[in-house]
Amino acid sequence: MAKSLPNKVVRVPYTNWSFSLNPGPFNLKEHVVTTLLANTQSGTPGFLILSISKIFYHKDIPLLPAILLVLSVQFLGYGFAGIFMKLLVDSPYMWWPSTLVDVSFYRALHETEKRAKGKLSRYQFFLIVIVASFTYGIVPVYYFPSITALSFVCWIWKDSITAHQIGSGFNGLGIGSFALDWITISSYMGSPLALPAFVVINIMAGFILILYVLLPLFYWNNVYDAKRFPIFSSSIFDADGQFYNVSRVLDIKSLTFNEEAYDNYSRLYFSASLLLSYGFTLASVSSSISHVALFYGRSIWLQFVTAYQRQIQDVHTRIQVSTLHEDSSKSNVLDTGSRYATSNFG
Repeated sequence: MAKSLPNKVVRVPYTNWSFSLNPGPFNLKEHVVTTLLANTQSGTPGFLILSISKIFYHKDIPLLPAILLVLSVQFLGYGFAGIFMKLLVDSPYMWWPSTLVDVSFYRALHETEKRAKGKLSRYQFFLIVIVASFTYGIVPVYYFPSITALSFVCWIWKDSITAHQIGSGFNGLGIGSFALDWITISSYMGSPLALPAFVVINIMAGFILILYVLLPLFYWNNVYDAKRFPIFSSSIFDADGQFYNVSRVLDIKSLTFNEEAYDNYSRLYFSASLLLSYGFTLASVSSSISHVALFYGRSIWLQFVTAYQRQIQDVHTRIQVSTLHEDSSKSNVLDTGSRYATSNFG
């Protein structure tokens, strides 16, 4: 666009304002901002609420409350980010390794690099990797989905339910099976190339402990009638092993719970995998708080004090000094308004 658009400067009459239809070459900062703006609409909790209301409960939320709900949820996060800017943005300790991957990506696309003889530039390496990953990734997704989980146990004992529970890579423990799909390999930890080794090891240890130790103990000891249901399932069941009919215990018009109908119908039953998933998810919240408080509480407090006293002056903070931060009172107003809109229209 920078080559084709006119460079003529257009002046606004009776003002000192002027602009050009040619913004110049698409630079790194514009690329980052564009990516951030595009990502703000993905995974928005407000849209998730609207979708659940529409799909599962067949209830449409009016347009104005829906817009206010989505915006208030988004602004709530921005409000907190503004309030804690000194701690979360200015502090050089607040970074995440995956950010380095994004930095390398943008630099490879925008920075001019002189290629050494006989070697690849970062941009050339990026093109080779993206073409190779696309070529490799399209094979298990479209052409041969079966290679996402190859289970020799299921092939040998085709008619055994226990063998399928142990060896299936889709609906079982996956023992004796392997995958050729990178998405399957890295699905439980994200990108292992971007995470520190201790994080990957911790995730793998927890994964093995829950999947290969606790889950078999729960299922084959029939804890909470686990054998009555599939070993892996995200659905909820009734006492007869059928999918739970939520409409029998819920008033669709008012979306209120009918306790009497629930007592006459059935209790909720979960698969062993879903039960452990919910249990450890809830436990991880309290354990994370206690772990951080016990092991990192002192250092976090010191960083909090130094951040708000502006004693941290690394190179990036010094560069940002010239950029005027918005007053935190504006973030407080934004946060308060978002809370009000969420409570009244959400």
